[in-house]
Amino acid sequence: MRATANQLRELCERRLEKLKLVALLIDGMECARQTLVVALGVEENGAKHVLGLWPGATGNATVAKALLEDLVARGLNQERRYLFVLDGSKALRAAIHKVFGEEVEVQRCPLHKRRNGKDHLPKPCRGEYDRRLRNAYALSSYPEAQQALERRWRQLCEVHPSAARNVKRWRAGDHIARWTTAGLLEAEKKFRQVKGYRELKELNRILNPELHSQAQVA
Repeated sequence: MRATANQLRELCERRLEKLKLVALLIDGMECARQTLVVALGVEENGAKHVLGLWPGATGNATVAKALLEDLVARGLNQERRYLFVLDGSKALRAAIHKVFGEEVEVQRCPLHKRRNGKDHLPKPCRGEYDRRLRNAYALSSYPEAQQALERRWRQLCEVHPSAARNVKRWRAGDHIARWTTAGLLEAEKKFRQVKGYRELKELNRILNPELHSQAQVA
């Protein structure tokens, strides 16, 4: 019990200034009727890190803003640009604009898009839908992936319009947070580099061209 409490405290106090982050993934998770928000960071070399865990939901504007401000207070560079990958929460997206400015890159998590669309399909169709969408996201060429996703969307418009619209758009106290933290930190030890991590350096150069210019001058 004391060990998990220490892990939660250490995670909440984890410093972030030494991490060379390119992308931040923020998502809410349900556990025993309680919602927790988890943030993961991806460095230029593809390494993944747990950045924090907060009680609440990404759809809560107060929680969304507070968690971003907490990341900044622990050393996340507010002047740099990052790719934010979100679960579709409008409140979280609005909070990102407030904390990091309007010029931010935000991407909807592909997994959430797949899940939301699949929920509106008859069960016999879900496997094929998920396979085709997953294959489209796996394409390395952006134009090819875009064409494949557009084809899939047109098919859904014809057969299942409601699915097409969705593709387009424990115990009490802190026990849940503590045990979730323990699980996250254990999983972090086994994290692998993200797929396509070699492209992250180029992404970072596009997001923060002035930093690369300074490095070349130095």
